[in-house]
Amino acid sequence: MSSNHIDLFNSVQNFDPKGVYIWGMPVRKATRERWYTEGFPSDVEPLDYFGIPGFDNVTNPSVMDPPFEETILEETETYQVWIDVLGATRKDFKAGLDSGFVTRSYLKFAVDDEKDFVEMKKRYLINSARCSWSRDDLKILGSRTKPACMVVSGLFWALRDWVGFENLCMWFYDKEKLVREMLEFWSAFLTETLDKKLSNLPPEINKPDLIIINEDMAYKEKPMIGPEMMRDFMSPHYKRFIDVLHKHNIKNIFVDSDGDASMLIPVWLEAGANGTTPIEIASGMDPVALRKEYGKDLYLMGGIDKRELARDKESIRAEVRRQLLPLVELGGFLPGVDHAVPADVSFDNHLYYVECIREVEREIFGNQTAL
Repeated sequence: MSSNHIDLFNSVQNFDPKGVYIWGMPVRKATRERWYTEGFPSDVEPLDYFGIPGFDNVTNPSVMDPPFEETILEETETYQVWIDVLGATRKDFKAGLDSGFVTRSYLKFAVDDEKDFVEMKKRYLINSARCSWSRDDLKILGSRTKPACMVVSGLFWALRDWVGFENLCMWFYDKEKLVREMLEFWSAFLTETLDKKLSNLPPEINKPDLIIINEDMAYKEKPMIGPEMMRDFMSPHYKRFIDVLHKHNIKNIFVDSDGDASMLIPVWLEAGANGTTPIEIASGMDPVALRKEYGKDLYLMGGIDKRELARDKESIRAEVRRQLLPLVELGGFLPGVDHAVPADVSFDNHLYYVECIREVEREIFGNQTAL
Protein backbone atom coordinates (compact mmCIF):
# COMPACT_ATOMS: atom_id res chain seq x y z
CA MET A 1 0.00 0.00 0.00
CA SER A 2 1.56 3.32 -1.01
CA SER A 3 0.56 6.37 1.02
CA ASN A 4 1.09 8.45 -2.11
CA HIS A 5 -2.20 7.13 -3.47
CA ILE A 6 -4.36 7.26 -0.37
CA ASP A 7 -7.19 9.76 -0.51
CA LEU A 8 -9.45 9.94 2.51
CA PHE A 9 -12.35 10.88 0.27
CA ASN A 10 -12.09 7.28 -0.88
CA SER A 11 -11.24 5.85 2.53
CA VAL A 12 -13.78 3.05 2.14
CA GLN A 13 -12.03 1.71 -0.92
CA ASN A 14 -8.55 2.21 0.52
CA PHE A 15 -8.97 0.77 3.96
CA ASP A 16 -12.28 -0.93 4.51
CA PRO A 17 -13.98 -2.41 1.46
CA LYS A 18 -16.93 -3.34 3.64
CA GLY A 19 -18.19 0.20 4.13
CA VAL A 20 -17.80 2.95 6.73
CA TYR A 21 -14.34 3.68 8.12
CA ILE A 22 -14.88 4.69 11.75
CA TRP A 23 -12.51 7.06 13.49
CA GLY A 24 -11.88 5.95 17.06
CA MET A 25 -11.27 8.43 19.85
CA PRO A 26 -9.63 7.24 23.08
CA VAL A 27 -11.78 5.85 25.88
CA ARG A 28 -11.09 7.62 29.16
CA LYS A 29 -9.68 5.72 32.11
CA ALA A 30 -12.79 6.35 34.20
CA THR A 31 -14.95 5.09 31.31
CA ARG A 32 -13.01 1.85 31.13
CA GLU A 33 -13.36 1.36 34.87
CA ARG A 34 -17.12 1.75 34.56
CA TRP A 35 -17.26 -0.65 31.62
CA TYR A 36 -15.32 -3.30 33.53
CA THR A 37 -18.26 -3.44 35.96
CA GLU A 38 -20.67 -3.76 33.01
CA GLY A 39 -19.06 -6.72 31.27
CA PHE A 40 -16.27 -5.20 29.21
CA PRO A 41 -13.21 -7.51 29.21
CA SER A 42 -10.08 -6.10 30.82
CA ASP A 43 -7.62 -7.80 28.44
CA VAL A 44 -8.58 -6.07 25.19
CA GLU A 45 -8.36 -2.55 23.81
CA PRO A 46 -11.76 -0.85 23.28
CA LEU A 47 -11.23 -0.07 19.59
CA ASP A 48 -10.32 -3.68 18.88
CA TYR A 49 -13.30 -4.97 20.85
CA PHE A 50 -15.78 -2.74 19.04
CA GLY A 51 -14.25 -3.35 15.63
CA ILE A 52 -13.33 0.31 15.18
CA PRO A 53 -10.35 0.50 12.81
CA GLY A 54 -8.79 3.72 14.03
CA PHE A 55 -5.24 4.67 13.05
CA ASP A 56 -1.76 3.42 13.78
CA ASN A 57 0.22 6.30 15.27
CA VAL A 58 3.91 6.82 14.63
CA THR A 59 6.16 8.84 16.91
CA ASN A 60 5.42 12.54 17.34
CA PRO A 61 8.66 14.32 16.30
CA SER A 62 7.73 17.61 17.99
CA VAL A 63 7.76 16.57 21.65
CA MET A 64 9.89 18.34 24.23
CA ASP A 65 13.18 16.50 24.72
CA PRO A 66 14.33 16.42 27.39
CA PRO A 67 11.09 17.01 29.28
CA PHE A 68 11.10 18.62 32.69
CA GLU A 69 11.41 16.27 35.63
CA GLU A 70 8.11 15.76 37.43
CA THR A 71 8.49 17.13 40.93
CA ILE A 72 5.94 17.16 43.74
CA LEU A 73 6.26 20.40 45.70
CA GLU A 74 3.39 19.95 48.15
CA GLU A 75 0.87 17.20 48.80
CA THR A 76 -2.20 16.89 51.02
CA GLU A 77 -5.19 14.56 51.15
CA THR A 78 -7.09 16.76 48.68
CA TYR A 79 -4.49 18.14 46.26
CA GLN A 80 -0.92 18.13 45.08
CA VAL A 81 1.23 20.99 43.82
CA TRP A 82 3.77 19.78 41.31
CA ILE A 83 5.87 20.58 38.25
CA ASP A 84 4.77 18.61 35.18
CA VAL A 85 6.81 17.43 32.19
CA LEU A 86 6.19 20.74 30.39
CA GLY A 87 7.64 22.73 33.26
CA ALA A 88 4.29 24.10 34.43
CA THR A 89 3.60 24.34 38.15
CA ARG A 90 0.11 22.99 38.79
CA LYS A 91 -2.29 22.40 41.64
CA ASP A 92 -4.28 19.25 40.89
CA PHE A 93 -7.17 18.21 43.10
CA LYS A 94 -7.11 14.51 43.81
CA ALA A 95 -10.88 14.06 43.66
CA GLY A 96 -10.56 14.51 39.90
CA LEU A 97 -7.44 12.48 39.26
CA ASP A 98 -9.29 9.21 38.57
CA SER A 99 -12.28 10.62 36.73
CA GLY A 100 -10.56 11.31 33.44
CA PHE A 101 -11.12 15.04 33.95
CA VAL A 102 -8.44 16.44 36.23
CA THR A 103 -9.52 19.53 38.17
CA ARG A 104 -6.44 21.72 38.16
CA SER A 105 -5.17 25.24 38.37
CA TYR A 106 -1.93 26.52 36.86
CA LEU A 107 0.33 28.52 39.16
CA LYS A 108 3.31 29.19 36.88
CA PHE A 109 4.56 28.31 33.40
CA ALA A 110 8.01 27.54 32.11
CA VAL A 111 8.33 30.63 29.90
CA ASP A 112 7.71 34.06 31.34
CA ASP A 113 10.18 36.16 29.37
CA GLU A 114 12.82 36.15 26.63
CA LYS A 115 15.42 34.53 28.90
CA ASP A 116 13.09 31.59 29.68
CA PHE A 117 12.37 31.18 25.97
CA VAL A 118 16.09 30.93 25.19
CA GLU A 119 16.30 28.07 27.70
CA MET A 120 13.16 26.41 26.31
CA LYS A 121 14.63 26.28 22.80
CA LYS A 122 17.37 23.97 24.10
CA ARG A 123 14.70 21.28 24.60
CA TYR A 124 13.91 21.22 20.88
CA LEU A 125 17.20 20.39 19.23
CA ILE A 126 16.95 19.01 15.70
CA ASN A 127 19.16 15.97 16.07
CA SER A 128 19.43 12.48 14.60
CA ALA A 129 17.30 10.95 17.37
CA ARG A 130 14.40 13.28 16.63
CA CYS A 131 14.64 12.87 12.86
CA SER A 132 15.06 9.10 12.72
CA TRP A 133 12.42 6.36 12.80
CA SER A 134 12.00 3.72 15.47
CA ARG A 135 11.70 0.06 14.61
CA ASP A 136 8.03 0.16 15.59
CA ASP A 137 7.42 3.17 13.34
CA LEU A 138 9.01 1.44 10.37
CA LYS A 139 6.91 -1.65 11.04
CA ILE A 140 3.73 0.44 11.01
CA LEU A 141 4.69 2.28 7.84
CA GLY A 142 6.05 -0.74 6.04
CA SER A 143 3.23 -3.22 6.49
CA ARG A 144 -0.10 -1.92 7.77
CA THR A 145 -3.80 -2.38 7.34
CA LYS A 146 -4.75 0.93 8.96
CA PRO A 147 -3.94 4.51 8.02
CA ALA A 148 -0.67 5.61 9.62
CA CYS A 149 -0.96 8.92 11.46
CA MET A 150 1.65 11.37 12.71
CA VAL A 151 0.62 13.99 15.26
CA VAL A 152 2.58 17.25 15.62
CA SER A 153 2.14 20.20 17.95
CA GLY A 154 0.78 23.23 16.13
CA LEU A 155 1.60 26.89 16.58
CA PHE A 156 -0.96 27.87 19.22
CA TRP A 157 -0.56 24.51 20.99
CA ALA A 158 3.22 24.74 21.41
CA LEU A 159 3.22 28.33 22.66
CA ARG A 160 0.31 27.64 24.99
CA ASP A 161 2.27 24.77 26.57
CA TRP A 162 5.18 27.10 27.22
CA VAL A 163 3.45 30.23 28.49
CA GLY A 164 -0.13 29.22 29.38
CA PHE A 165 -3.41 29.84 27.63
CA GLU A 166 -4.42 33.12 29.26
CA ASN A 167 -0.89 34.50 29.06
CA LEU A 168 -0.63 33.67 25.37
CA CYS A 169 -3.92 35.35 24.52
CA MET A 170 -2.73 38.53 26.27
CA TRP A 171 0.80 38.34 24.89
CA PHE A 172 -0.46 38.71 21.32
CA TYR A 173 -1.00 42.32 22.45
CA ASP A 174 1.35 42.81 25.40
CA LYS A 175 4.42 40.88 24.20
CA GLU A 176 3.93 40.86 20.45
CA LYS A 177 7.64 40.75 19.63
CA LEU A 178 8.24 37.71 21.82
CA VAL A 179 5.19 35.90 20.41
CA ARG A 180 6.44 36.50 16.87
CA GLU A 181 9.88 35.20 17.84
CA MET A 182 8.35 32.04 19.30
CA LEU A 183 6.19 31.46 16.22
CA GLU A 184 9.21 31.94 13.95
CA PHE A 185 11.21 29.45 16.01
CA TRP A 186 8.43 26.87 16.09
CA SER A 187 7.66 26.97 12.37
CA ALA A 188 11.38 26.73 11.55
CA PHE A 189 11.70 23.81 13.96
CA LEU A 190 8.72 21.97 12.46
CA THR A 191 9.80 22.68 8.89
CA GLU A 192 13.34 21.35 9.31
CA THR A 193 12.35 18.44 11.56
CA LEU A 194 9.56 17.20 9.27
CA ASP A 195 11.68 17.61 6.16
CA LYS A 196 14.60 15.68 7.61
CA LYS A 197 12.45 12.99 9.18
CA LEU A 198 10.39 12.33 6.05
CA SER A 199 13.54 12.39 3.92
CA ASN A 200 15.04 9.71 6.17
CA LEU A 201 12.44 7.11 5.18
CA PRO A 202 13.72 4.37 2.87
CA PRO A 203 12.11 4.72 -0.58
CA GLU A 204 10.26 1.43 -0.24
CA ILE A 205 8.59 2.48 3.02
CA ASN A 206 5.24 4.27 2.99
CA LYS A 207 5.03 7.76 4.38
CA PRO A 208 2.35 8.62 6.96
CA ASP A 209 -1.11 8.76 5.43
CA LEU A 210 -2.17 11.75 7.45
CA ILE A 211 -0.77 14.43 9.70
CA ILE A 212 -2.83 15.83 12.57
CA ILE A 213 -1.76 19.29 13.73
CA ASN A 214 -2.84 19.69 17.34
CA GLU A 215 -4.10 23.20 18.12
CA ASP A 216 -7.10 23.24 20.51
CA MET A 217 -7.61 26.97 20.01
CA ALA A 218 -11.37 27.39 20.27
CA TYR A 219 -13.95 27.26 23.04
CA LYS A 220 -17.71 26.76 23.04
CA GLU A 221 -18.74 29.79 21.00
CA LYS A 222 -15.61 31.38 19.52
CA PRO A 223 -11.93 30.71 18.81
CA MET A 224 -9.24 31.95 21.18
CA ILE A 225 -8.02 34.44 18.56
CA GLY A 226 -9.80 35.65 15.45
CA PRO A 227 -9.06 34.79 11.82
CA GLU A 228 -7.47 38.15 10.99
CA MET A 229 -5.02 37.85 13.86
CA MET A 230 -4.30 34.29 12.77
CA ARG A 231 -3.54 35.47 9.24
CA ASP A 232 -1.22 38.13 10.62
CA PHE A 233 0.65 36.03 13.19
CA MET A 234 0.32 32.44 12.01
CA SER A 235 -0.58 31.97 8.34
CA PRO A 236 2.96 32.32 6.93
CA HIS A 237 4.20 29.85 9.52
CA TYR A 238 1.47 27.32 8.81
CA LYS A 239 2.24 27.53 5.11
CA ARG A 240 5.95 27.13 5.76
CA PHE A 241 5.75 23.68 7.34
CA ILE A 242 2.63 22.50 5.48
CA ASP A 243 4.49 23.16 2.22
CA VAL A 244 7.10 20.65 3.39
CA LEU A 245 4.38 18.05 3.93
CA HIS A 246 3.10 18.68 0.41
CA LYS A 247 6.66 18.37 -0.87
CA HIS A 248 6.72 14.86 0.62
CA ASN A 249 3.36 14.08 -0.97
CA ILE A 250 1.41 14.01 2.30
CA LYS A 251 -2.13 14.63 1.07
CA ASN A 252 -4.22 14.46 4.24
CA ILE A 253 -3.47 17.26 6.72
CA PHE A 254 -5.96 17.76 9.56
CA VAL A 255 -6.06 20.48 12.19
CA ASP A 256 -7.39 19.30 15.54
CA SER A 257 -9.30 21.78 17.67
CA ASP A 258 -12.09 21.34 20.15
CA GLY A 259 -14.74 24.01 20.42
CA ASP A 260 -16.24 26.15 17.67
CA ALA A 261 -13.35 26.44 15.22
CA SER A 262 -15.58 27.33 12.25
CA MET A 263 -14.10 30.84 11.90
CA LEU A 264 -10.59 29.37 11.65
CA ILE A 265 -11.24 26.74 8.98
CA PRO A 266 -10.77 29.16 6.04
CA VAL A 267 -7.37 30.18 7.44
CA TRP A 268 -6.23 26.56 7.73
CA LEU A 269 -7.45 25.81 4.21
CA GLU A 270 -5.61 28.85 2.83
CA ALA A 271 -2.41 27.55 4.45
CA GLY A 272 -2.75 24.13 2.82
CA ALA A 273 -4.50 21.94 5.38
CA ASN A 274 -7.58 20.08 4.17
CA GLY A 275 -9.25 18.49 7.19
CA THR A 276 -10.63 19.23 10.63
CA THR A 277 -11.41 17.19 13.71
CA PRO A 278 -13.14 16.42 16.12
CA ILE A 279 -16.09 18.65 15.06
CA GLU A 280 -17.49 19.16 18.55
CA ILE A 281 -21.29 19.27 18.35
CA ALA A 282 -21.77 20.88 21.79
CA SER A 283 -19.94 23.93 20.43
CA GLY A 284 -22.23 24.28 17.45
CA MET A 285 -20.01 22.52 14.91
CA ASP A 286 -22.02 20.60 12.30
CA PRO A 287 -20.41 18.21 9.78
CA VAL A 288 -23.40 18.34 7.44
CA ALA A 289 -23.27 22.15 7.34
CA LEU A 290 -19.49 22.08 6.85
CA ARG A 291 -19.86 19.75 3.88
CA LYS A 292 -22.43 22.08 2.31
CA GLU A 293 -20.13 25.06 2.82
CA TYR A 294 -16.80 23.58 1.76
CA GLY A 295 -17.67 20.57 -0.38
CA LYS A 296 -14.70 18.31 -1.02
CA ASP A 297 -12.18 20.99 -0.04
CA LEU A 298 -12.57 19.95 3.61
CA TYR A 299 -12.24 16.45 5.04
CA LEU A 300 -14.26 15.77 8.20
CA MET A 301 -13.42 13.47 11.10
CA GLY A 302 -15.53 13.02 14.23
CA GLY A 303 -18.89 14.79 14.47
CA ILE A 304 -20.86 12.28 16.60
CA ASP A 305 -22.18 14.02 19.72
CA LYS A 306 -20.80 12.23 22.79
CA ARG A 307 -23.65 13.63 24.89
CA GLU A 308 -26.19 11.68 22.83
CA LEU A 309 -24.28 8.46 23.48
CA ALA A 310 -25.03 8.88 27.19
CA ARG A 311 -28.78 8.98 26.56
CA ASP A 312 -31.21 6.28 25.41
CA LYS A 313 -30.87 4.09 22.33
CA GLU A 314 -33.38 6.09 20.35
CA SER A 315 -31.22 9.21 20.80
CA ILE A 316 -28.07 7.33 19.80
CA ARG A 317 -29.63 5.96 16.64
CA ALA A 318 -31.04 9.35 15.69
CA GLU A 319 -27.65 11.05 16.14
CA VAL A 320 -25.80 8.47 14.06
CA ARG A 321 -28.30 8.59 11.24
CA ARG A 322 -28.50 12.39 11.30
CA GLN A 323 -24.77 12.67 10.63
CA LEU A 324 -24.00 9.58 8.54
CA LEU A 325 -26.84 9.39 6.05
CA PRO A 326 -26.08 12.74 4.32
CA LEU A 327 -22.30 12.29 4.36
CA VAL A 328 -20.90 8.76 4.26
CA GLU A 329 -21.65 7.92 0.66
CA LEU A 330 -20.11 11.21 -0.53
CA GLY A 331 -16.76 10.35 1.06
CA GLY A 332 -14.37 12.48 3.03
CA PHE A 333 -16.15 11.84 6.33
CA LEU A 334 -14.72 9.53 8.97
CA PRO A 335 -17.39 9.41 11.70
CA GLY A 336 -16.39 9.19 15.32
CA VAL A 337 -17.14 10.46 18.82
CA ASP A 338 -16.38 14.19 18.97
CA HIS A 339 -13.85 13.73 21.78
CA ALA A 340 -12.62 11.03 24.15
CA VAL A 341 -15.49 8.80 25.30
CA PRO A 342 -16.60 10.05 28.76
CA ALA A 343 -17.65 7.95 31.74
CA ASP A 344 -21.37 8.73 31.41
CA VAL A 345 -21.48 6.55 28.27
CA SER A 346 -22.32 2.97 29.27
CA PHE A 347 -20.72 -0.11 27.72
CA ASP A 348 -24.08 -1.15 26.30
CA ASN A 349 -24.66 2.29 24.76
CA HIS A 350 -21.29 2.27 23.05
CA LEU A 351 -21.99 -1.17 21.63
CA TYR A 352 -25.27 0.12 20.27
CA TYR A 353 -23.57 3.22 18.81
CA VAL A 354 -21.27 1.03 16.71
CA GLU A 355 -24.23 -1.17 15.76
CA CYS A 356 -26.08 1.90 14.47
CA ILE A 357 -23.11 2.87 12.28
CA ARG A 358 -23.05 -0.63 10.82
CA GLU A 359 -26.78 -0.40 10.19
CA VAL A 360 -26.26 2.71 8.07
CA GLU A 361 -23.34 0.99 6.40
CA ARG A 362 -25.53 -1.89 5.28
CA GLU A 363 -28.22 0.45 4.04
CA ILE A 364 -25.78 2.40 1.88
CA PHE A 365 -23.26 -0.21 0.78
CA GLY A 366 -25.32 -3.39 0.87
CA ASN A 367 -25.08 -6.50 3.00
CA GLN A 368 -21.35 -7.15 2.75
CA THR A 369 -20.89 -6.54 6.47
CA ALA A 370 -22.19 -8.20 9.58
CA LEU A 371 -22.19 -7.00 13.18
